[in-house]
Amino acid sequence: MKKVLFLLLPALIFLGWRVAASSAVPDPNAAWLVGIVTAQESGLPVAKAQVSVPRFDLTAGSDAQGRFAFAPILLAEAVQPVDVVVTAPGYGTWTIQNVRLVRQDTLILEPALQAQEVTLTMPPPQVLAWQRPLLAVNSDAPPAYPPVIASDVTPPATIRVRITGETACNVNAPYYVDVVDFKEYVKHVLPNEWIASWPADSLRAGAIAAKSYGWYWVNQGGKWSDADVFDSTCDQVYNPAVSYESTNAAVDTTWGWRIHRNGQIFQTFYRAYYTQCQDAGLEGNCMGQWDSKWLADDGVAWQDILLSFYDNSTVSQDVIFPDPLPACWPTYQQGTYQLNVAVAQVLLRAHGYTVPVDGIFRASTRAAVEAFQADNGLPVNGIVDAAVWPALVITVQQGDSGLPVWLVQFLLKNRHNYNLTLDGVFGPATDSAVRDFQAHNLLTVDGIVGSQTWSVLVCSNDPPAPPSPTSTPPPPTPTPPPPPTPTPIPGGNCWPIHSQTTNNSGPNVYAIQYLLRHHGYSLTIDGSYGPTTASRVTSFQVAHGLTADGIVGPNTWQAIIVQVQQGVYNSDAVRAVQHLLVYKYGYNLTIDGDFGPGTDGAVRSFQSSKGLSPDGIVGPLTWSALVCLEPGTSPRAELANNVINHAGISLLPFHPSPPDPIYNEDGATAWDNMLDTANGLMAQNSCYQNAPCGQTYLDVPMLQGMLALANSYTYRVTSIAGGSHSVNSRHYVGVAFDVDIINGIGVSGSNPYYASFMQTCVNLGATEVLGPGDPGHSTHVHCAWPRP
Repeated sequence: MKKVLFLLLPALIFLGWRVAASSAVPDPNAAWLVGIVTAQESGLPVAKAQVSVPRFDLTAGSDAQGRFAFAPILLAEAVQPVDVVVTAPGYGTWTIQNVRLVRQDTLILEPALQAQEVTLTMPPPQVLAWQRPLLAVNSDAPPAYPPVIASDVTPPATIRVRITGETACNVNAPYYVDVVDFKEYVKHVLPNEWIASWPADSLRAGAIAAKSYGWYWVNQGGKWSDADVFDSTCDQVYNPAVSYESTNAAVDTTWGWRIHRNGQIFQTFYRAYYTQCQDAGLEGNCMGQWDSKWLADDGVAWQDILLSFYDNSTVSQDVIFPDPLPACWPTYQQGTYQLNVAVAQVLLRAHGYTVPVDGIFRASTRAAVEAFQADNGLPVNGIVDAAVWPALVITVQQGDSGLPVWLVQFLLKNRHNYNLTLDGVFGPATDSAVRDFQAHNLLTVDGIVGSQTWSVLVCSNDPPAPPSPTSTPPPPTPTPPPPPTPTPIPGGNCWPIHSQTTNNSGPNVYAIQYLLRHHGYSLTIDGSYGPTTASRVTSFQVAHGLTADGIVGPNTWQAIIVQVQQGVYNSDAVRAVQHLLVYKYGYNLTIDGDFGPGTDGAVRSFQSSKGLSPDGIVGPLTWSALVCLEPGTSPRAELANNVINHAGISLLPFHPSPPDPIYNEDGATAWDNMLDTANGLMAQNSCYQNAPCGQTYLDVPMLQGMLALANSYTYRVTSIAGGSHSVNSRHYVGVAFDVDIINGIGVSGSNPYYASFMQTCVNLGATEVLGPGDPGHSTHVHCAWPRP
């Protein structure tokens, strides 16, 4: 349902920009152009893209979130067609031709860049006779996605679209099937079928016609063998890159309305002119687009416009949306290891209780829960359940800031796939994301994260917690714990769930992507389970007779894994194994796809540690052990969590320079880098000045060095993978950090500790150590380990 979700948020975000920029009375000749640039393959924002409008000699750049916005553009005419060109390093040029700027309207573009050039053309107003052929269903191809179940009163959640990228109908054009949020489909059809400068009542009539046409074919199980509609004039022109403020408003205004005959949704034909409807034998069942404009010009309301074309029909405001989900509060207690445990821990911290944030329900978390229960008049049992969650969550809304806001942003981004900066500030972007989340989950759309919205944010399909202990919990395990006794995994039955909303990043996702590529599916290997990965998984499932849900569960795991052993070379399946061994289990390997002696030795060592036969063959049992999600299986994440919770280390939650606060919202501060790493994610690079954008893993030896330094010093870290440094800085590959305070004293030539601190870095393996006396390092110490 949310395959294109992150591309849809900018429409709301940028409209906020327009309002902020136009507090004065806007020029009546002004038009606005805003948007977001993303990569088609990964779905991630593209920073530093250049967006140009040659006709007006205008250029704008995209920021770290891929967003761009032009100052108001003054038009000599009410509507002016322009070309918009987008370029970015590493991508082909993206061009849209003949897209129209409209006075007092906002054009919202969402360019999706590919390796090759892309040229799109907006269709002109349909002034010539043309036909949408009613073609027979092609039954040759199997369904790419199962039909959506809909009704005549409840609109479908999604629609299956054959994507060709062409405007004109060509049933033989290459295509792929995309599952699109139904409302967003209508929003990206209307501006391609109607003209945004037309009166509001014409646009509203068009919104109903476009919605009903798609709704009808979903109800019929699809017009085509594997999809409901084409993206061209075979059905309706759908272009996900283009929408307008005016056409979006028309869709929103009419969303609760429907047109029907005797309660049933019917196929709402339309043509450029009503005379063409008559020529096609569709009189009384077809609307003229230009005729709807002329009627609206004469003051006819949109409901009456529809009734004048579609005989024996009724327009009514009686669309039924499903009831909101009931409150869903999962239960956790000592011994549980889940993301939601970390959520509860962050909320406990927000209430002032001291507890580590590691997702592991230890005795310290139980003690904090018991204290919270006692302080809030709740039964004291140490269990986080439906009695505790409503008191634990904190209502937040636009204008708020702090840990609860950060947690909302984290859940929206990492569990529900929204593209947000984790800055703890509830600004317009977070407000837009919350409202969109509420709309998609049938909640009251008010932008306020109260108990009901919190319950859907944290609702989880995690297994139930173990029974409550009957005796006093044992004391915490000493640190470091003794090595566990290897326990075989019976039957290789540990197959975790991965999807766009569950466990959607990290080493296992890398492995899934490598395995998909091994099976011939093209995608970017980035460790993020985004829309493209979900689409490729669905295609794999269809090809192998599995449930096509885009979720990697036990059945999909066992179909997608490939047995490998020594002697297999240049294999993406081997790369998957190597990535897991390196980034989940800390083995020192090169990820090159060659199963040589080094990989063979690592596999045998891993098998021995898991109680498996050390034969060097990665079959189902070994694959199961590799991908099993268990506490403590990621040395990198555990080290990062120890750094976060170490009393001797503080992590700066902002960039010390430059002072512009926009740079502190990039998710790449020292605190952000360490927190992402503790959660199994890659650390963000900054995206300004010399910073290269992108992501990197933090180096395990560096993290070990940071903890070892804390045995002798207290210190503050100002930068790890973020900030602006020299172009080829080791910071950007995750092997360096900077320190500006040692033992409570600012770093300078007079600090009595900096020299020994630097020498300790060297002793711990750092090979690039700079400080006072070195150019550019008079106020901080730089410790860097070798590049990976």
